[in-house]
Amino acid sequence: MGTALTTYTGPCTITAPNTVIDAKVINCTLTIRATNVVITRSRIVGGGGGIPAVTVSGSATFTDTDIVTGVNSSGLDGSNFTATRVDISGGNRGGWCSDCTIQDSYIHGGRITGSTHASGLRADVRSRFIHNYVICDVANTPQGGGCSADLTGYPDFNAVRDWTITGNFFGATSGSYYCAYGGASGGKPYSNDPSNATNIQFRDNVFARGSRGVCGGAGPGSAPLGDYNKSKTGWVWSNNRYETGELIVV
Repeated sequence: MGTALTTYTGPCTITAPNTVIDAKVINCTLTIRATNVVITRSRIVGGGGGIPAVTVSGSATFTDTDIVTGVNSSGLDGSNFTATRVDISGGNRGGWCSDCTIQDSYIHGGRITGSTHASGLRADVRSRFIHNYVICDVANTPQGGGCSADLTGYPDFNAVRDWTITGNFFGATSGSYYCAYGGASGGKPYSNDPSNATNIQFRDNVFARGSRGVCGGAGPGSAPLGDYNKSKTGWVWSNNRYETGELIVV
């Protein structure tokens, strides 16, 4: 039998350090400003209008928890958190974070409207995504939205770097050109920062083949990874394979 959940009646903005929330349904957008917050065996339903269901600016751990966010909104954003065995669904992105670990989790079930673009997870600085199932599975919209990739990471607001992307399964996406990005996108405000796209490490990941054979919508012979730069310090691409077992060379 599953865990019986009761309704959370505490504050939706958490400012008390060491707060513990266990076995609750949290029906609000959660803002965590305190340190050492612990959320376990719970379900968070919040977000919407571009506001994430959960934002962490203090520090937190999430375990065995579902996060359902609103359309066109992120699920779990911020920094200094660890999320293990979480299920994130419902918006345009499962999470976007720095100094974070998302592990053993399921990122899926995106919902968008209009020209919004979706991704499964977005990496930033010191983002660690380990042993997750990630799929950007929204449908394309007539206005030109749809999926960017299962994994994105653009230098829009700072140089992106220090990624640990290990042991994940990336599902074949609908409409995206690649299934993952490597941080070296051009034409962004921090694209030319010397530290951008450094220490980007992909190890032991599995990519679905999909209808085009390369996970995303790229043509035959393409890799499932886009916007990477192998000449950058700390670049690692090791033992990444298609679900059919073939090594992927980039």
